[in-house]
Amino acid sequence: MGTIQLDRVEKWFGDLQIIKGVDLDIGDGEFVIFVGPSGCGKSTLLRLVAGLEETSAGTMSVRDNMSFGLRMAGMPKAKIDARVAEAARILKLDVLLDRRPRALSGGQRQRVAIGRAIVREPKAFLFDEPLSNLDAALRVEMRFEIARLHNDLGATMIYVTHDQVEAMTLADK
Repeated sequence: MGTIQLDRVEKWFGDLQIIKGVDLDIGDGEFVIFVGPSGCGKSTLLRLVAGLEETSAGTMSVRDNMSFGLRMAGMPKAKIDARVAEAARILKLDVLLDRRPRALSGGQRQRVAIGRAIVREPKAFLFDEPLSNLDAALRVEMRFEIARLHNDLGATMIYVTHDQVEAMTLADK
């Protein structure tokens, strides 16, 4: 399932210890937020949980962007199309599937990034300050969208933020 456990995890960069013996127990379907000031290790901890860093291509259409990982994995086109259509429906991106990223608003771009994750049907979603580059009104709207997504999917979510309002309004823990 989507349970995540860490036991006394540490992370060093040379002589600098960033993560100091972290124990973490996240249950299946929980929404957990790492909150703290810039430079405290939130993103580093999230990258440790993820085990990878992901890049995105800015020249693809929304449809191509969301389906990229599935195409690279060799999934059949019909299955890819079905997963992309379902993720687009959930995220209200149906009418935007043929647009280019530069033609999207900040909130729409964030939903496309979430869509890339949804189509892979992961056991957990990891968000690293997903709302930090949005204006205040859009941050509020996207906060509701992420909460709705968590409720609809019932997936485990870890969310990094320095914003205590986001933390208090979204998190189970």
